[in-house]
Amino acid sequence: MADGGDFLSFESEDYQRMIHLNINSLTELCHLAIPDMVARGGGGVINVGSTASFVPVPFSAVYGATKGYVIMLTEAIRYEYAGKGVRIMTLCPGATASNFAHVASERSSEELKNLNAKMQQSNNMGQTCEEVAIEGLDAFLRDKVCAITGRSNRMTMFLPRILSRKRSLKMVGDIFRRRTAN
Repeated sequence: MADGGDFLSFESEDYQRMIHLNINSLTELCHLAIPDMVARGGGGVINVGSTASFVPVPFSAVYGATKGYVIMLTEAIRYEYAGKGVRIMTLCPGATASNFAHVASERSSEELKNLNAKMQQSNNMGQTCEEVAIEGLDAFLRDKVCAITGRSNRMTMFLPRILSRKRSLKMVGDIFRRRTAN
């Protein structure tokens, strides 16, 4: 579930559903699963973030913010349960050849469908779901804190480390403005 358009083009209820799915449900599932893992002395959790987890995302603001939450929660509870045999990681894929753009949000479906069509035309669908899963599981087995899948995504996510926040915000905003334009 995602948004794709300016902040006021969505109803509050749309955002509440996204926050419930990306934040509340994820938190509840971790809270339910981790006690059994601690009791067994082992287990693992892979929470799905996004490359949108690392920077503010104009024209997809709430989605990006919820994915930022995924990283913060996951890293904090990873630290808390590291000594108890529970492995916890955030998986952060970028564009993935999937049905995501078609089902992300009712209100933004046209914009996201247009993005999906543009990506298919340019043959730039990113990784397949299988590639993301394999790379993510490999990172999990290597006990990574966070796995950004895809070489180009890792290179792109390096940019916010060296650019000012203002410059990063402008770059991401310009990209998402074009992606969500009708």
